[in-house]
Amino acid sequence: MAIKLEEFSKLLTGIYDAGLGVIPWENVLNELVMAFGGNAAAMLVAKPDLRYMLVANVGANPEAVQSYNDYYGRFDIVANTIQHSSAGTVVCGRQIISPAERRDSMFYNEWVKPYEVGDGIAATLMQRKGSTSWIIITSPFHSRQSFGTANRVKLMQQLLPHIQQSLRIQMRVEEKQLPYSDTLGALARLSHGVVLLSEKGRAVFINPAAEAILNQSDGLTIDKTGYLHVVHLPERTKLKKIIGIACKGNDQGLRYGDCVRIIRSSCRQDLFGYIVPLGTEVSDLTEHSASAMLLIIDPENDSFTPSRTLSELFNLTPAEIRVAIHTAKGGGLQYVADQLSISLSTARIHLQHVFEKTGTHRQADLTRLLLTLHAGIDMDKDLK
Repeated sequence: MAIKLEEFSKLLTGIYDAGLGVIPWENVLNELVMAFGGNAAAMLVAKPDLRYMLVANVGANPEAVQSYNDYYGRFDIVANTIQHSSAGTVVCGRQIISPAERRDSMFYNEWVKPYEVGDGIAATLMQRKGSTSWIIITSPFHSRQSFGTANRVKLMQQLLPHIQQSLRIQMRVEEKQLPYSDTLGALARLSHGVVLLSEKGRAVFINPAAEAILNQSDGLTIDKTGYLHVVHLPERTKLKKIIGIACKGNDQGLRYGDCVRIIRSSCRQDLFGYIVPLGTEVSDLTEHSASAMLLIIDPENDSFTPSRTLSELFNLTPAEIRVAIHTAKGGGLQYVADQLSISLSTARIHLQHVFEKTGTHRQADLTRLLLTLHAGIDMDKDLK
């Protein structure tokens, strides 16, 4: 068995594409199965007390994979040898155990034979944090010849360093993306609208609050290609300009932020937009690099009520929190009592408690305090 240089180059391209996340590892395994003349392949992880097909597999019976992961993997003799081998080791099934010994084993009779898993060639990929990852390619079950021929072993040895390097690249990419995924999760919790923009000004991330504003198509919209549009011409021109400067820079190459007032088509209060350029250390927040952030403030957004904040910081009761929030919206104490369906005297008692606990003395002070606490983070939204 021998493959042409063109086929070998194609295998290497697929291996590195999988490490970069361009294609799934299953695609690579399919190509390897064809190159080796096998019928199935898997990438596995072995731990001291457990072995399972974690990364990918092709050509395997799903029921076989499940039973291997649940129980039989721990009795896999080939896996036991791999687990105690150094990275880069290539082994063949019949080199580890003779056909006679294999047929007498429980693993063979209860898993290999029922699922018709043939002889295989395996290689240790890497050992990391107490676990060993490896790859195996198997032959048809009824094949009488050893699958571990000299040509197949040589091909595996040639491919192995590239598979290992691709996995290292994948781990570095995933480790780099992990803190950014946490950052995007934090942005998603903001009650203010957040849109991350690419260098060309196209939206590459929109948090739920911004999505709700854009869906209203009231002053600010987004087209199918991801570009923002403002209805009124003067603001449209200004928004386009400040996005360009924040993303690419001015004539001198300087990038800086600015603000814009976005007039709504309806009679509702105008939106306020703040454009902030992003530094290189946070430019890879999304799949496509983000160059700037648009923060959208909706003055009429009352979906945020800092209930948990008021409770934890000032030990306010639920009733006192409701009175505090309605008082901060204005309208007088009678208005608050009517809105909450309580008597005026009850509302007055609750408000006095609020003043005492928060250290404020009048409605204006309380309103200023709540606005200060309104960081735009929805503390009452549970993380999924």
